[in-house]
Amino acid sequence: MKPKILVFTKLFWPEGGGAELATYLIVRDILSRYFNVTVVSGTRSPKLDLLEFTRYVCWSVLEARYKPIEWIKLIMGINWLKKLVEGADIIYIPSHTLIPLPLTVVAKMIKPSIRVVLYSHNFQVLTYTSIVLADREPDMATS
Repeated sequence: MKPKILVFTKLFWPEGGGAELATYLIVRDILSRYFNVTVVSGTRSPKLDLLEFTRYVCWSVLEARYKPIEWIKLIMGINWLKKLVEGADIIYIPSHTLIPLPLTVVAKMIKPSIRVVLYSHNFQVLTYTSIVLADREPDMATS
């Protein structure tokens, strides 16, 4: 029996850009070979062939436009999330646009033994407003 992995991502291909395409390809070409995959996303219409190799759940919490609203909805939907986490072996979070820190903390509270993988395609794990400009020291204008 294959281990179960939950993939949490705010957007899923064809919505989004390169990071969402990369996540789709990782799920399709790698994860689905070794795991029973469940993708949880805010995208209502994912790429249709996704259903051939994974289970897909559209979670309305991830449709929120602002992170504080996501956090409030996350807490309100904790029972639903608890069922998903308890049935999984691993959680994979491939994007900073989601809520990696709160989701990781909640998952660990629900199931301390679960493994959580944070993979950020654009290297912004905890912040979503930072930028580094060439030939300029970081300051308030670049943060």
